[in-house]
Amino acid sequence: MDIFRYGDVVPGESIGAFQIGMKAEQLLNMLEDYQSEQRSNCIVVKTSTLWFWLDEENKTFQIMAIDGFLGKYAKLIGLGDTISDIEEHFGNCTQDSYVVKMPNIEGICFELKDVDEYDQVWDELSAPICSICVYSV
Repeated sequence: MDIFRYGDVVPGESIGAFQIGMKAEQLLNMLEDYQSEQRSNCIVVKTSTLWFWLDEENKTFQIMAIDGFLGKYAKLIGLGDTISDIEEHFGNCTQDSYVVKMPNIEGICFELKDVDEYDQVWDELSAPICSICVYSV
């Protein structure tokens, strides 16, 4: 199984084989092809389908799945699904800045595909999810 394309999304814990709290050395040993970017208070390690945020202690505190990742949260919600899909199974979502969160479930959020990419009127409930983030709580 390709660990960069498949795996369960577990809020506050993991995306597939990659765990929140994982040390940089262990993470980098698992990666084949990646780029890293120094930011003001963290390092972001990027593969083609997963991004990892490392804190000052070189521990993973956030993981983001992007285009090409096929895993799902609760075997139901993945990239390309919609807010309507989430609300059908888990209740009304809330929007915090540019991310969408599920009710009573911490450690996971979703980003929607950008409005500018649509020729028609953008409907938040039917806009596809373009990334799934799992983070420490």
